[in-house]
Amino acid sequence: MNLREAVVDIIKSIDVVNGREREIQNIGHGMPYEYMNRFIFPKVYRIKYTLTFRHDGFDSNSAMQHLGSNPATMTLGELYATAGFYKKGSREYNDIVDLTARLFPDNPEANINAAGVALTRNDVTLAHKYLKRWETDPRAYCNMGLLYLSEGNRDKAEVYLKMAKAAGVMQADKALVELMKMK
Repeated sequence: MNLREAVVDIIKSIDVVNGREREIQNIGHGMPYEYMNRFIFPKVYRIKYTLTFRHDGFDSNSAMQHLGSNPATMTLGELYATAGFYKKGSREYNDIVDLTARLFPDNPEANINAAGVALTRNDVTLAHKYLKRWETDPRAYCNMGLLYLSEGNRDKAEVYLKMAKAAGVMQADKALVELMKMK
């Protein structure tokens, strides 16, 4: 390979994150890089791993222990993972999802999900609180529609559910069908 020593020197002295590849492309009118691209890179294999962990015998008591003595130290993902050990709609699941909004008040996902839980509990006041900041976020459109529907405001409900349907939310389509039955 032409300019092999120059390429080796770049590899030894410049990290990938600091522009190693760009530096190699700049020497010898790009010929060394073209050689590497053609003859070396195809022989280099990348391996991608997907790990799945399973814990046999994990029960609801173990999941609550996973919350630890201070759930405030857990990440949003850890809280959702813990909620996942419970059946959707169960008291434990709902309590953990509600907790995410209280621990992460600036996170739209946590608040929108907690609003959904509040709606299943028929707590429109709490749902309003969680959705207020996110009512223009397309992820909240379906919950906004259901909130207005539960308050009896069918016109606003229809607008939000149509926007949710346009955003690809399948549940919005089902809610719209039910709304049309009410008219």
